[in-house]
Amino acid sequence: MGTVLRGMFVGESLFLLMLAAGSLTASAASSSLSYKDTSASADLDCSFNWQIFGSDDATATTDKSSGSYPVAVRLELWKTKSSCSMSKYDSDSSYAQCVYSYSDVYCYQSRHSIDNKSHTTEYAVKALKEVD
Repeated sequence: MGTVLRGMFVGESLFLLMLAAGSLTASAASSSLSYKDTSASADLDCSFNWQIFGSDDATATTDKSSGSYPVAVRLELWKTKSSCSMSKYDSDSSYAQCVYSYSDVYCYQSRHSIDNKSHTTEYAVKALKEVD
């Protein structure tokens, strides 16, 4: 009986260790953009969880540090490797941000840009990607 209990304890301990070690994967990608007098940073921060532990979260930001041109960001949610499932877009004179929280995501991709004043032309573009 003692051997069975020790075996159960070891099995439960290993299961808990696997849960603690594998329940979250955090990742980040960043880059910089510039066009004429405008400079900005592009960031994509993600956390991927096992499906039973909750959602896969992503925040994409384009943050202007100087200049006169506005910035924008598009965040794409990919449920599979072959197609984009959903996307969000934001633009602003100095700081653009999109956020997703969704279960069982294959990857998040972001597109960051410095635009003209009416946001119809992108002057500088950076694309970032994080895969679960």
